[in-house]
Amino acid sequence: MTLRIEIYEAPEAFLALRERWRGIAEGEGQLFSGPEWHWAWWKAFGGRALFYAGFDGGRLVGVWPFCLRRASFKDFYGRIAETLSGRSADYGLPAIEKGFEATFVRSVIEDLMEKAGRRTLIEFPHLPLGHPSTSALASYIRESGMRTVESETVCPVLEFGADSASTERSWKRTHRADLRRQRRRLEEIGTLRLNIPGGKEEAVELLPSFFSMHTAEWRARRFNLKFLDHRMRDFCGNLVDGLYGKGLHFSFLSCGAEVISMHLGFLSHGWLLWYMPAYDTAFEKYSPGKVHLHMLTELGQRQGWKGIDFLQGDEAYKLQWSNGRVETSSFTCSRAWSIQYSWLIWAKPWLIDNFGEIYRRLKSAGVS
Repeated sequence: MTLRIEIYEAPEAFLALRERWRGIAEGEGQLFSGPEWHWAWWKAFGGRALFYAGFDGGRLVGVWPFCLRRASFKDFYGRIAETLSGRSADYGLPAIEKGFEATFVRSVIEDLMEKAGRRTLIEFPHLPLGHPSTSALASYIRESGMRTVESETVCPVLEFGADSASTERSWKRTHRADLRRQRRRLEEIGTLRLNIPGGKEEAVELLPSFFSMHTAEWRARRFNLKFLDHRMRDFCGNLVDGLYGKGLHFSFLSCGAEVISMHLGFLSHGWLLWYMPAYDTAFEKYSPGKVHLHMLTELGQRQGWKGIDFLQGDEAYKLQWSNGRVETSSFTCSRAWSIQYSWLIWAKPWLIDNFGEIYRRLKSAGVS
């Protein structure tokens, strides 16, 4: 199969390709691979972008955007090439029509390796195992002889049954009992209501409250204050702007007059993508996030969703809801040894594994 690869560096490439690009991503059920997601990230974070577009004749059949950037001083200012939105996307696949995966992936990686240089780290995060694009990438990496570390992670999922009762039977009895107890306790305080913004303007107006709630929750845990970085706030604002009416699912739970839990997520091919939750720590003993999620499962059953994808990470709270999983692999590659490679591949993961809580707390305090 003959495939023509074109490479764009101008941001206008987003706009020129987005309609056809969106169609490919939607056809493959990959919201994270579409133009709105990558455009939201690039507008917030910038960087040197490389857009690889594959054409079969005059027809666009694949898009895979990358970013070339310098790491921060704590990672030795090394050069990194990675998929454009990096680990903000919980699935890092290219948007590619079926049947073109192997040819497209190989062509892109060959060119990217040359442009990146021998000592640049190349990262391919969160690729679903078994997907043809993942298999093509893994095969090429093996053949190339690049220094490579592969790490596997999981995305827990809850696949809905025929009705709410059958779905809930997949949960432990103690989990079901705690849900009933906490809902009853909250209802004694005020009327519980699951709310969906009525328009884009209302969703945008809710964002400052969401940022504040998320920051307060994670400050109480003493790490991961991501919204202190204005670029993360801009990124979420761009997602709301670009994906409203195209997959955005923003909801909040109120108890009487108080908003006690919020969730910024997405709907893609019948699945709710559980992306970024937050809750009011003043109500922590009532498990507002858990109650919010339960009410979303009820909404999803009524509206015919397939289920909820909890995305990256096998945290205990996700596992008590889930009845399945998607396995993913991330690849970090380099054509030559470097201090940065050794640091990112061995030393830094070891430090985080052994002193992770201290590292995260220092990072949240602005020490990096």
